[in-house]
Amino acid sequence: MFYEEYGYNDVPKNLGFARGLWWLWNWRCRQIFEEDFVSPREPDNVILQTAQEAYRVFMDLKNPVIRKVIKWISWSKPETGYIKVNFDGVVLTSQLRAGCGGVFRNKNGDWLLGFHMNLGCCSSKVAELEGIRAGLLIARNNE
Repeated sequence: MFYEEYGYNDVPKNLGFARGLWWLWNWRCRQIFEEDFVSPREPDNVILQTAQEAYRVFMDLKNPVIRKVIKWISWSKPETGYIKVNFDGVVLTSQLRAGCGGVFRNKNGDWLLGFHMNLGCCSSKVAELEGIRAGLLIARNNE
């Protein structure tokens, strides 16, 4: 009945009891050791509010929301007779600089050829596309 009157139906009674004991002990110690301590006007509300807050935290920990998915990726070798090119583009917006680069490897992962380019100032999409373009041009010129 006490919990329902204050609208704390979702708080487990044992948690409310534990928080109540903690607050009573806290207030008693503060009355003894702090001259300017004033007891709360509605101690029951303080106890139940903090019990509800603790319960929400416990429930969040029990059912965590995964905000980031980590996916491990690795290089996969090309089929026999093929060469693989891996490239990347990067932009440092704080320095208004961009670049791209890449590496050609055979089926064993051996480095065959590499490249890099300073692109000046451009977007990350342009940097990635320049990496693709450079890789394709190098592949065509080294057939």
